[in-house]
Amino acid sequence: MNCFTESYFFYRQSEIPVDCYDAMHQCSSSVDSGVYLIKPAGYPEPFEVYCDNSLENGGWTVLQRRLDGSIDFHRKWEEYEAGFGFLSNEFWLGNDRIAYLTNQRTYQLRIEMTKADGYMFNLSYDDFRISDGYSNYKLVSVGQANLTSDVPITLCPTNKVFGNCEGSCADPDGCTNNSSSGSTTCVCASGYLMDGDTCQPIQECGCYLSGANGGWGKVLPEGEEYIAPNCQSRCSCSNGQLDCDDSYQCHPNAICEERDDLLQCYCNAGYTGNGLLCTSLVPPSDCQEIYENNERDNGIYRIKPTTWTGSPFDVYCNMTDEGGWTVRGSLLFLI
Repeated sequence: MNCFTESYFFYRQSEIPVDCYDAMHQCSSSVDSGVYLIKPAGYPEPFEVYCDNSLENGGWTVLQRRLDGSIDFHRKWEEYEAGFGFLSNEFWLGNDRIAYLTNQRTYQLRIEMTKADGYMFNLSYDDFRISDGYSNYKLVSVGQANLTSDVPITLCPTNKVFGNCEGSCADPDGCTNNSSSGSTTCVCASGYLMDGDTCQPIQECGCYLSGANGGWGKVLPEGEEYIAPNCQSRCSCSNGQLDCDDSYQCHPNAICEERDDLLQCYCNAGYTGNGLLCTSLVPPSDCQEIYENNERDNGIYRIKPTTWTGSPFDVYCNMTDEGGWTVRGSLLFLI
């Protein structure tokens, strides 16, 4: 049903209603429920919606209707974005259209349900709004639920949803509310973790790493370590507090890579150690070789000259004056 007024102010302009509430008031000749043409603020072109004017004071824009299963709702992301079905029967209006709709005014979301025995009931949420496609149509605001005592629905507290497993700040990947029977209870919603008796946003956990997980952030479990990409720093979680060491770096004879799902420094082939300190499995032949392996501290090192058939022995290496000097005697004979 095309129902809109025309105004004249230097030029002719069609004022298409932005939602069903506008359509009901502009279409003074008819307030019947049905299909109307609307154009939300900013949306590129008008589109048809089903307006329900029978509920309370009317003007309800129907976002979804499911009746008899005649339309398959198991769809791809793109189909939910564009919308599908038939306005006269079962349909989904489309994420993109709903985003434009809910961002132009403050709306109340009303959910009408009918049980198998024919009992009808509803609940509503104030201040309903979703984000645009750039944010994947995330639920931005839903407000508090409004329902009467006769509604056969149990609602979870704020920041909780029905499930059978939830993590905590101390053990984000754990399951502190595991139900072996498969029954559900109210658990922390996605993006929240238990901290004491409340569900907190993961950003408020003491061991939250903002740059981890590809920039999405993560909570480091108690007692575990996290190595930043390229092994540029190391963080640990102890007693709910994050401790990071930015001086962490691999030894010159080590490489930063992930092995068995563990990112850290690993010594190169032919070397042994923890990745921060790597020593050659074959003793160096002199102090010069040690210097070339990026050792810069004066001190005692163990060497085994190439032609030496005995066991490796300790020498004092002087790494000053371009380094690599093997000291022989107290008069500092250097070679």
